[in-house]
Amino acid sequence: MKKARIERDSILKEARDLKKAIINESKDEAKKEAEKIIESANEAIRNEKNAAVSEIKKQVAGLSIEIAEKLLNEKLSENDKQMKIVDELLKDVKLKWIIIE
Repeated sequence: MKKARIERDSILKEARDLKKAIINESKDEAKKEAEKIIESANEAIRNEKNAAVSEIKKQVAGLSIEIAEKLLNEKLSENDKQMKIVDELLKDVKLKWIIIE
């Protein structure tokens, strides 16, 4: 009888130890899987952010060009203004050429 109790206690202890091991292993696997999911989500967020920033930069560049075109069209609408701008640009080029020499 005593031997049966000892054997029963031993079997129960093994079962408890096995249960703990299975639970711990399952927790570890779940934690690793959660970390993978979080990293994947973070990467997707980074990609979306980069795409949004790139799109905003394109839009800003486009708007800047449109504004510059409108300003130039307005400035160059009169012949006198055109000649004045050309003269200023030529003077600027001459100054840069003199500085380089």
